[in-house]
This record gives sequence, structure tokens and C-alpha cells, in this order.
Amino acid sequence: MISRISMLALLFVSLLCLREIAAQELYVVPQQPLSLTRSPIQTAKLNPKGDLLAVAGAEKSIKILDGATLKERVTLTARSGRIMALAFSRDGKYLISAGGDGLITLWSVPDGALLKEFSAHGDGLGVRSLDIDAAGKIVSGGGDGETKLWGIGSDDIMGIFPKETNESEVLSVAFDATARYVAAASADGTVRIFDPQIYLVVQTLTEHKDKVTALAYSINGKYFATGSADSTIRIWDAQRYTLLQTLRANSGAITSLSFHPTNPWLASTANGIKIWDASTGALRKTIADSGKSYTVAIFSPDATTLIAATAAGGVESFTVLARKPDKEPPILLVQKPIMKESEPYKLYASEIEISGVAADESGVRDVSVGGFTQSLTEVPTIELSKLGLKVPGKQFLATAQLPTVGLNDISVAATDERGNTSTKSIRVQRLAKESAVEIINPKENIETNELSMSLQFKVWFEYTRYTITLNTIEIVNKGNLPRKSVGALHVESLSLSAGFNQIQLVVHGKGGEKISKILNVTRQVLSGPVASQPDKPMRGSSGQPQRWAVIIGISEYGNPTIRNLNYADRDAHDFAEFLKSTAGGGFEPDRMKILLNKEATLQNIKQALYNFLRQTVDKDLVVIYFAGHGAPEPANPSNNYLLTYDTDPNSLETSAFPMWDVNTALTRYIPSKRVVVFSDACHSGGISSDIATRGVSLAETNLINQYLADLSKSKEGTIVFTASQAGEVSQELDKFGHGVFTYYLLQGMKGEADINNDYTVTIGELMDYVEESVKRQTKGNQHPTRNQGTYDRDLTISLIPH
Repeated sequence: MISRISMLALLFVSLLCLREIAAQELYVVPQQPLSLTRSPIQTAKLNPKGDLLAVAGAEKSIKILDGATLKERVTLTARSGRIMALAFSRDGKYLISAGGDGLITLWSVPDGALLKEFSAHGDGLGVRSLDIDAAGKIVSGGGDGETKLWGIGSDDIMGIFPKETNESEVLSVAFDATARYVAAASADGTVRIFDPQIYLVVQTLTEHKDKVTALAYSINGKYFATGSADSTIRIWDAQRYTLLQTLRANSGAITSLSFHPTNPWLASTANGIKIWDASTGALRKTIADSGKSYTVAIFSPDATTLIAATAAGGVESFTVLARKPDKEPPILLVQKPIMKESEPYKLYASEIEISGVAADESGVRDVSVGGFTQSLTEVPTIELSKLGLKVPGKQFLATAQLPTVGLNDISVAATDERGNTSTKSIRVQRLAKESAVEIINPKENIETNELSMSLQFKVWFEYTRYTITLNTIEIVNKGNLPRKSVGALHVESLSLSAGFNQIQLVVHGKGGEKISKILNVTRQVLSGPVASQPDKPMRGSSGQPQRWAVIIGISEYGNPTIRNLNYADRDAHDFAEFLKSTAGGGFEPDRMKILLNKEATLQNIKQALYNFLRQTVDKDLVVIYFAGHGAPEPANPSNNYLLTYDTDPNSLETSAFPMWDVNTALTRYIPSKRVVVFSDACHSGGISSDIATRGVSLAETNLINQYLADLSKSKEGTIVFTASQAGEVSQELDKFGHGVFTYYLLQGMKGEADINNDYTVTIGELMDYVEESVKRQTKGNQHPTRNQGTYDRDLTISLIPH
């Protein structure tokens, strides 16, 4: 435990530290001194405005000086003896002087005309001190020991304050701040407080042991100061006249006292000048010069100037401030955006977030961004330390507009409490959409013999995720990434296929932006050692997704009772050929199962869906295409089937492919979570002589497409797009040589569906295009249908070489 003595010692040290802080030295700068006379200046007064200074010494003359420059404006010559006291009227129109012969003289200001003079105290005893209140009443103290009250407009005495027997001369008099009381200091060390209304003593202060030579009241009426010949200064409560502080000015009589107009500072002269804090008694500044003896010091009403007179007949002024003037602008740190020297900050946006810290010893008054004042919050000291700042600081956060594409200059300005301002210009290059994503490597349309390459790019806006698709296969999908600064370099490694490769980068912005970039890279197949390397790496060596497809098209059925179709096999063939092309994604033949007509048996279809596609993994892309007939079981219409080449219409349950087995394949045998199903199948009879439909019964309601559409609900990531709605038929047209649905499907994948002209066809674009085109071509009789669940509209389905 800490002992009681230790605690007291700690408290004492803390108090000393607080006293030391309170006694921080004032900032004082001397100005050019001016020599006026060869005799000591004994008295000096400033007028209420502080623009005129009257000084007098041993000579009979009074000099009136400019309060700012201290240059002489006029000299007054008195008929009385040595001038011992001066006072300006509170309105500044009059100067009152008094001399050793007891005369009081009234002068007009600033012309210096002598208006009147009268005898106030006995000749030879003289007037030692003067003061005047706002009503024009003059109080005078004389060598005869009397304190008298006069009217400024008359030489008739208004009253005499009582004095004690054998009272010594009155050396200083003063009205308090409200003229309610008059203080008179005597050579016997007493200070009497009079009520000028009743001319009685209300308080007698006897603490001084030597003659009291100077008095002063603070302007705010809080403090009363008395100074004596023994260098002692006492500070009193000006309301109750209780003693607050006793100060010692080292040596010499106190010849003047003056309070600062706004601060609790008291200036005293006793050879040198000392400035005290009346509230604490702390010495705030000593002004001493071995070659000078100061006789008077007066604070100017401007609150920054102290004027002093010397025993050598000179005057000078000092600038007095609580601290050194803060001429340094505040520290301004812009933390966001992070700027590079001499380079504009690049950004794809219509506005930019700007944040930072402004710090200054005197405090930060305001911060403006783009001309608009921002709200500020205090920054904790520990956070300022991390920034290397040792002065108080405030944080700002603003959003500035970027009105034009190109260069935008935004001004950030911080102003401290002293009016000093720091400014920084943030130059922002607002990018157009085509520059929002910058590809660093590779260059467009390059050729290489490397098996892999790095994609390097910069994103010039805040993003949430990005995807990279290589030949229609999404190989990178990164979201919720650690936040990177705008313009940071991203690097992704890509394995290239032999021949043409199309790379698509899609960046999704924080504000909903979607920016796509497409690059074409050709990997050359060279002879020699390079050619001996495997073109198709085994699963796991590249780690990249693969493309798989099962394509089924049946126009010719083995059973003559099933009506043949015209173009189902051609639809399937052309769809498969497109998938093999670069635009279709360059599907490898050994990852495709194409079943046309006689090959599309029940057994082969099961093997394709159950076994062949079982080789896929979750990130692979699987495309399933079917063109042909579908039909319900006659005895149980809710059981629907896809008709295979070897289907017996009289025994669908054993010879056709049940629709529920499609669901079984998707959920049990196909690991991929990215499956796209295209179906150009329904059932009905002929409609007209030039239009054929795919199916076997006109009367039955089409449930095949409805069942297929519902497949998307059975497995996440499944997209199903069917040729028509329930109750509709899928038409074939001779002029196309295709089913209408497949014709527009192929046209869309070849580029017609590229609505935004980014050389990429997404599944969303494709379905929008096919739905509208088929509906128009069939005059509203056929409506392609997509699944209504959640799917990725941005899934790349084909690329357009350019």
C-alpha cells in the first residue's frame, strides 16, 4: 500500500506541476524604443481607445503621443510645477493634469487647448494622484493627506473624504470598475475604501508595512491590486476586499500597476517590469534591461500591447501574448485517396470519397472540401500518435463530385483557430467506362507458344467481385476479397488451350457497375518438344474447369408409328458443331457425347447422362441439348417421357426415357453445379401443310416443357430453357431448315444476342433474344420458357471473335 505520506508527496508534486503549467511564460516582443526627454518620466496615461498616450516627467511639459507609433503629436506646457499625475476622461475628450503646486489643469483633446485650471491641494504639498469616472467626477489625492472629489465642469469641490489624525500624504487614488467606491493609498501603508455617495470609509486595508505607492482595479471588477515601496504587491477580491495573493517584485518601490483588459494579468514596475497572473499569483514574464529602469507600464485596450516609460525619459511598447503567435498553417493529411506525387488519382466514378486529418496546436476551426465546409470529429491522442502528430487533430470525411470525364481538381482547405490555412489540391482523373478496367498483360490479339500466361489488370473503381471466363468456362470467381486500393494490381494465372483462346474479365462494382473486358490470345502449336506436350492436361494438373456436353437429336424413329421430324437431328448436329467452335467455347470432342437418330437409343442416353457426365466436377460447365419428341403415358398422363430412337409407343414405361430420370441424373449422377439444359421438344400433331410440330398427340396438354422447367428447382445452378410453354408446340420451318427455337438459339449464340456489344453472349442475353424472336416469328403461338428460380444471368454462353 502507498503510505499516506507518499500520497501527500505525490499530491504536492502534482500541484507544483499544475502551478508550472499555469505559469507558462508569456510571449513578449519589444518594439522600437523612443527617447522623449532627458528627465525621468514619472507618470503616463492612455486614453480609453488607446490611440493617445500622455506622458510627463520632471519638466512642466506634457507630451501627447500616438498610441500605436509613439510618435509625438502635441506638447502641452503647464503653468504649474512638475507634473505628477495625469488622467483622461472616459469619453477621451479631456486630459486632466496635476502638479506639485496643487493645481489641476483641464485640457481639450486632441488639440491641447488649456480650458481651465484650479487649485485643488495646498501649494507645496501638491497633487500626487488623479482618476476620473464615467460621470466626469475627478478624485484627487494630495500631499496634504486629503482625498477630494471634483466635477469636471466646475472648479467647485464636491466633497472631501475624511482622514485620520496626522494622516500622511495620499500617494495613489482610483475609482473601482463601476465607480461605486474610491480607493486611496497613503504613505503610512494603509488603503482606505470610500463610498463617494456618503463620503465615508467602508473598508481599511492595513496589510502593507510600507507606504502604498500604486493602485489598480481590473476592468471586469474582479481584482484590486496594491503595491508598496517595499516591493510587495497584494491582490484583493474587489468585491469583498479579502486578500487573495501576496507577491514580491524582488527590489525597488512599486511605481505603477496596470491590469490587462481581458486576461487576469497584472503588470507592475519596480525598476524592471513583471507580469503576474492575478488568479494564481504566478509570475508569467519578467522584462528587465540592465541599462533601463522602468517607471510606468500600461496595458493598451487593444489587449496585445504593453506601453512602458523609463527613468531615462524614453517610451517603448511590447507585444504581449499568451503564447507565440501561431503563423504556421495546420497540418493537413489526406488519407483517402492515396495520392502519388505528380500523378492524378484515377477513378471510374461520378464522385469520390475524401477523408483525412487536420491538426494544429491552436485547434482546427474548419475543413472544406470542394468549397463545402465539412463536419469534424475529434481524433483520439493515441490515433494522432500513430500518425506522428503531437498536436490536437480533427478528422473529416467528404464526398466530392467529379462533374466531367477527364481531370477534376478538388481543393481541400483546413483553417486553424488563428486563421492560418493549409490547402491541398487533389487532382482526380475521372475515367470513361472503357478505361474503368485496365489490362496490363496480355496485349490484345497476341500469339504465344506458352501453355499458360498471367492475366494482369487494374480496377479503377471499388468492386465487390470479379470473374474470369476462358473459352466460355468461368475459371475464376472471387468475391468478398480483402479490400484493395483502387488501381491495385491483380494477377491471375491462366492455362491456355491450343489455338484460339478468348478471355473475358467481368468486374462487379460496389455501386452496381459491371465492366467487361475481352482479350483474344492464340496459342501456337509448334513442332518439336513443345508439340509433344499434352494439349489437354489431365484433371488436376491445371485445376481449371472443363466443358462437357450431351447433345441428342432425333428426326428418324425406329417405330413407324412415331411421326418423324424434319430438322431435330440437324438442330442437334449444328448445335454441337457450334459448341466445338471457338465462339461456342471450343468444347473438346472427347468431352462431348453426340447422339443422333439411331445412336439415340434408350441405353445410350442413359449411359451419356448417368456415366459420361459423372466424370464432371462441381465447377465444370455441362450443356445438355435435346431435340425430338416427348409424350405422356396414355394410361397415366402425368408420367411423361422423352422418346428415344428405339421407343415403342405401346410400352413407353420400358422403352422411353422417363422425365423423372432426367431429375435423377441431375441430382444423383452429375456432380457439376453449372448445368444448362436446352430442350426443343413437345408433343402434338400437324398444324398445317407447311408447319410441322414435334410430338405425337394434338389433344394432349404439353407437360414435357413444364416438367423440364421444374428441373431447375431440383438442383442449384441449373438453368433450363425450353422451346415453348405448357400447352404449346415447338415449330419447325422449312425456310430456316431448323426448329424455330434452335434456329434463333444458334443465331443468338453467334452474336445476335450480344445486346451490349461486349463480344460476349450471356445466358441472360441469349434467353431474352430467343424469347422475343420466336414469339415474333410464330406470331405469338410459341413462347420459349426459362426457369423462374435464381440463376446467373451473366453466365457466358458464347464468345464473338473480333
